[in-house]
Parts: sequence; C-alpha cells; structure tokens
Amino acid sequence: MQDESERAVRAVVEAVLAPLVERDGGALSFVALTDGRVRVRMGGACAGCPGRTFTVQDILLPAVRRAHPSVLGVDVDLDV
Repeated sequence: MQDESERAVRAVVEAVLAPLVERDGGALSFVALTDGRVRVRMGGACAGCPGRTFTVQDILLPAVRRAHPSVLGVDVDLDV
C-alpha cells in the first residue's frame, strides 16, 4: 500500500508540480511519503522566496491530497 501511495504522490510532484515551480526559477523534488506526510526538497528561487509558504499550503498540499487523500501535510527541506 505504501508503495502505491508513494508512487501516486511522487507522480503528482514530479509531473505536475515541479514544472510549475521550475517556470518561476525554483526547483522541487519528491523525497518521501512517511506517516502521511510528504517531504519535498525546494531550491533555486524557492529557497529565499517569501511566497514559498503559499506555494506549499495552497498549491502543493491540495494537489498531493487529490492524489492521496490521507496526506496530512507537506514538509520542506531547503536546498540552499
């Protein structure tokens, strides 16, 4: 079950969300899905962007929840 869930979330992050972030000069990559929390790595323009919180809460979280409704949250590692 975890592998199937992780694949679904990873696909959304890599195929849908990462290209959106990259258009604004940022970088986004999937790290893991653990205990209902998605861990991603953000870099590039995202590292110092004050809008990063908006991106995570209003774009990333709803998108990954559509892929896997039991996702509790998104945690971010910054690649600076």
